[in-house]
Amino acid sequence: MSTKKTNRNRNQYNGIPFEDKDLPVASLKQSREVPNFKESADKATGVVEEQRLNGAYERLGTAPIVVWKRRTGEYEVVTGRHRLDLARRNGEATIPCHVVNEADGFTAKLARVLDAESNIRDGQGTLRDYVLYFKNEPSLPQAEAQRRGLLSRTSGKGAWTIARESTADTFTAWLNGIIDGNQAVAIAEGAPSDEGLQRNGIHLAIKHLLCAEEIRNAITALRTLSPATLQKLVGGQLDLFGTTNPDLCRAAVLAQQAKATRLELTRKLYAIEGPVQRSELAARCGVTIRRKARKLVPELKQQIEQCRNFARHPEIYKQLASQLAAKVKKAQPFPPTPVSANRAGRRGHWLRPKRKSRKLDKI
Repeated sequence: MSTKKTNRNRNQYNGIPFEDKDLPVASLKQSREVPNFKESADKATGVVEEQRLNGAYERLGTAPIVVWKRRTGEYEVVTGRHRLDLARRNGEATIPCHVVNEADGFTAKLARVLDAESNIRDGQGTLRDYVLYFKNEPSLPQAEAQRRGLLSRTSGKGAWTIARESTADTFTAWLNGIIDGNQAVAIAEGAPSDEGLQRNGIHLAIKHLLCAEEIRNAITALRTLSPATLQKLVGGQLDLFGTTNPDLCRAAVLAQQAKATRLELTRKLYAIEGPVQRSELAARCGVTIRRKARKLVPELKQQIEQCRNFARHPEIYKQLASQLAAKVKKAQPFPPTPVSANRAGRRGHWLRPKRKSRKLDKI
């Protein structure tokens, strides 16, 4: 008795029961009220050409599609359009389905939500599809989205960040393709709902051509470091003539230096970590791994993580500043040699110094 009751309660969606059955493929049709939430889907079939399934239709291991039984008795597809398309092309007579009934209270709104969230959980669709869904569901709390598994993937988390934490400027810049998705996520994460800092982040992406990692670090530096600290770290190492926002430039330079340092540390890690992990093979090849090299691996990993989020680790500020100073000093040209008056011509041109003629001794 208790087992049957548990199974009956489990076959529900938002309190609405559904049943499992095989339905004839020919009896299923696309729903006009529930089109595929993916923007690039074909309006007639609901199939995205780039995501079209190929090969044989295997019943074992293939999830059932969701079908909405209308009051008229018609069966409309809610989700699983690509699986249905594959079954049709393989000549399948029936297909496994989860059937929900309109008579039980299953509405078009519930169908659209189920379709979108099923695709998000499965990682189907684009970042744009996910962002627009979260944007159009303002009443969905983050805890509930987490419970439904919508934020379990990186794409879902990024979409939530853009939809809920980006300002109008950031959202518009991303929507129009001025900045990419990674940059938009970095800007929104670095300064949630902060119009000023997010505007600076857009400037960093467009004018300074910073990647997502650099933008996130630069914004965090602007948020956590005072202008005096930034000037002390980078002030004497930049030509800021004509710059309207010197603090922004200083944060950008620090972020770029942090990334360059991280890449250099990563190259060192790869050079050391391989032989350390395969010490026996390295020994057969004549490569000896010393204890010092083994100890370097965790140290390098820690330094890489610090550079990846340098604004959260004040202990490496001075290290980055000294590296930047050394780089700037190395790039400066040698100072010009002063020209003495007797070696310059009337027009300031260099003159080759006269050599004293030496008479050869006659032999």
